[in-house]
Amino acid sequence: MQTMLLTVSILVIVNICVSNAEYKVECNNETSKLTFLPFNGSVDGRYVLKWCTQGDEQVTKWEMVLRYDERHKPELCKHNIQKPLYPVHSRFRENIEFNLNCTNVCFTKHLDLIFTDACYHIKTLLFRGTKSSRPQDVSFYVKNLHTKEHFTESETKADTQSHEDHLTALWSLGYIPATDFQMQLCTINNITMAENCSYDITNECSVKGSRQSSIYCDMSVPFGHYMMRLTHLAPWVAGDKLFHALKSIVVEV
Repeated sequence: MQTMLLTVSILVIVNICVSNAEYKVECNNETSKLTFLPFNGSVDGRYVLKWCTQGDEQVTKWEMVLRYDERHKPELCKHNIQKPLYPVHSRFRENIEFNLNCTNVCFTKHLDLIFTDACYHIKTLLFRGTKSSRPQDVSFYVKNLHTKEHFTESETKADTQSHEDHLTALWSLGYIPATDFQMQLCTINNITMAENCSYDITNECSVKGSRQSSIYCDMSVPFGHYMMRLTHLAPWVAGDKLFHALKSIVVEV
């Protein structure tokens, strides 16, 4: 009688949701690998960043900085530490609030508003308390169907309806996905016209549509004079030179 020995590999996947921005962590056999690939979905300019590296239980944060350069041709899109720093496109630092009980770990996160004909430079690293790991630097040249203006000139509109103490609002964000955001209801003093945006109504709103570019809000409010403020919190808001006009939008209701 022959004895068969079966080896079973168990893949542990942990889904983390931090400030509405989902990222994934998984134990893996990859020791050092970074990929930046188009997302297979309906959101324009969404790419999937996946970084595999050594991990341990002392890891507390994951940081990434994405820069872009529109001057270089694809064949010159290479990492060189002597190059001047390019403008920032996106940046995040995520807290790792669980035990990475595996030797090698892969982090995955979506990045949005990635436009065509640019060399993107990714710098990513881990923190163990206040000490950072040695960063990994990789460059990718992106060629897709979306120009920079496709995003920077995207218009945001809001259709609001109120009846007595009931208020609804449908925000249309053009080509900007509502990945991570805060919605505030602002009271307005009718004499001084001063704004007070102390009411966080994010939980009264939900993201709609396959492009994730619509937000529907439904709430009860006392009679008064109001404005609504939408503030994006996604990693691309770090690209202030590019996306300053898109970061915060105010409409009167």
